[in-house]
Amino acid sequence: MKNILIITGSPRFNGNSNRLALAFKEGAMANGNNVFEFDCATKHIKPCVACDGCWSNGKPCVFADDSLELEEFMFKADVIVFVSPVYWFSFTSQIKLAIDKLYPYIARKTPKPLKIKKCYLLTSAHDNTIEVFNGTVTSYLQIAKYMKWRDAGQVLVSGVNAVGDIEDNPALVDAYNLGHNV
Repeated sequence: MKNILIITGSPRFNGNSNRLALAFKEGAMANGNNVFEFDCATKHIKPCVACDGCWSNGKPCVFADDSLELEEFMFKADVIVFVSPVYWFSFTSQIKLAIDKLYPYIARKTPKPLKIKKCYLLTSAHDNTIEVFNGTVTSYLQIAKYMKWRDAGQVLVSGVNAVGDIEDNPALVDAYNLGHNV
């Protein structure tokens, strides 16, 4: 059994990338895994200001924002999943704020190392080209490399825009299977 942290970044309620997250979650839970979801679009997260005050008050960040909810799950998680639609060839600003708040977990003052060894990327885009994902995938792979996580799988879905466009897409089965086989 694994502890899985799914971080979503879609500002659209029940959007296509959120459906990917749900499929992954269902697959993971069907195989007995614990899943915690953190929906960045419903949270108030202040941007990292590079103050290096991480852990100075016993918390990952000096700002008392919703990113502090991640602390418990960051240390419990074996796996992390990033889920975001593509906005301007990268992650949404909502999830990027949470990604920037990963810094305390690699800072010199981190109270203990993370157990996370694997990561996944689930993303969707309106454009019909695979190139639309280049920025998001490159950023994701650099995050994985920097954090010393292994990319365990990606689901990239192009050509979906309106809520529900993804419903008959085989990518939902791919996301379910990734979650099931964590």
